[in-house]
Amino acid sequence: MEGGCDTPGYKPRKKYCKKTSHLATNVIKKQLEHNPRVTARKIKESNPGLFGEVSVRTDSHCIHDLGYTSHHPVKPLLTLNQRCRRDADKWLDVLWTDESTFTVTGKIVSACG
Repeated sequence: MEGGCDTPGYKPRKKYCKKTSHLATNVIKKQLEHNPRVTARKIKESNPGLFGEVSVRTDSHCIHDLGYTSHHPVKPLLTLNQRCRRDADKWLDVLWTDESTFTVTGKIVSACG
């Protein structure tokens, strides 16, 4: 084909080798089975020989690859006792709450000057 443009062919992506070994993955799995609330940072700090040059984020990715998910702790709701201790009467006089301080004066300013 003369004068035509060839479309570029498939260019294979560079393969990156995993930074964690099968031994490190097994250590992570065992620690998570023993204590599901352990963090990736604690796992890295408790095994400096295995995870010395690996970042915490890499450990976290490995944990997610194993099928574990992370959740933020749930803030506990108020108990009935805590709700009863609140003083509802003091909030009856409040129009709004704000961080600013307002000073109300009795001076009337004329619009004409």
